[in-house]
Amino acid sequence: MADKLIVKNFGPIIDAELDIKKTTIFIGPQGSGKSTLAKLMAVFRDNITVDLEHIENSDRLTNRFRHFNLKNYFKPNTSICFSSEKYQINYDNSTYSKKIGAPFIDDITFLSKMPLYIPAERMFYSTISDSLLGLLDSDVALPKFFTSFGNEFEKARKEFLSFRISFLGNIEYKYENGQNLVSTRDGNFILLSESASGIQTVVPLIVTVIYFNFLTEDLLSPPKTFIIEEPELNLYPTTQKGLIYSLANRYTKGNNELLMTTHSPYILAALNNLIFAFKTALKHPDKADEIAKIVPRESWLNPDEFAAYFVADGGAPAATRRPVIDSSYDWSITFVFATAADQDIYQDHPLHHEFIATCAHLWERVQVYDAVG
Repeated sequence: MADKLIVKNFGPIIDAELDIKKTTIFIGPQGSGKSTLAKLMAVFRDNITVDLEHIENSDRLTNRFRHFNLKNYFKPNTSICFSSEKYQINYDNSTYSKKIGAPFIDDITFLSKMPLYIPAERMFYSTISDSLLGLLDSDVALPKFFTSFGNEFEKARKEFLSFRISFLGNIEYKYENGQNLVSTRDGNFILLSESASGIQTVVPLIVTVIYFNFLTEDLLSPPKTFIIEEPELNLYPTTQKGLIYSLANRYTKGNNELLMTTHSPYILAALNNLIFAFKTALKHPDKADEIAKIVPRESWLNPDEFAAYFVADGGAPAATRRPVIDSSYDWSITFVFATAADQDIYQDHPLHHEFIATCAHLWERVQVYDAVG
């Protein structure tokens, strides 16, 4: 049974019903509620939320919403329900309630999955790295979820003093003498705050998720939920792909979850590649090794464990599994042409014919729907 989140009249969300899978993506315009849904998942995955002995004590649970800057999102008609195989938490009529599945009542240790929330503002910690500890110890009025990430990054950089990031040109990161340093192409090192913006955005993300995963990877630790806001920030499309392949490889194994918000079609394209590789290899096992040369096998994603939602106009659509929906395909792409003549050029272009000749063995059927708008 897929975990489910149902949200009505909470902040920008009017009505959303979501199946939460091993990999879940929220895409949509700014201010649509993607981060709201992601933060709700962080709240309901948190041990502090799940293991409350008296969840009716609304002040204690409200602190978790305050932690993620969600306290003022409640409305008189707000209702929220998160349910999993192990537990269910409801908010309705200004009242919280919790149910724990019978097999887990006597052992609630690992009811939830440890969440790590990585905010879009993570680049901030690259620019002030030298004074990070002092900032975290001060009374500066920063959101709690933001300083929590800063604390994790502070611990992580002291634990992993040096490592390389292959999808960033194999640059080396190291923490030395209280400074974050990254290598340049000529082999020298510069301050992280002096590096390219994409590097400044990625390094806190990668350092922290590696630490968090390493810290809790023994058999006695609960599974993790990695929640990442806008992984594409300041990254070139091919680097976005490399990041997604790396995240899928490392952080979707076992019972771990990866949940991301994004504005980037390149992120979705990279995920489509991983799903398409899995399904093609499943249909054509004899071609699995050939496919793995193009898309790394360790990053493939099972489509049954994947969900993507377009969040806009106050909600996200439920999974479309109705008789009128055509779900017979594995992968889709949309092209928009200004004129019919442009579409004819595309059809007869040598690159189009070369693509068909090169890749036709990878599909069983191609279905095209033309529309005029």
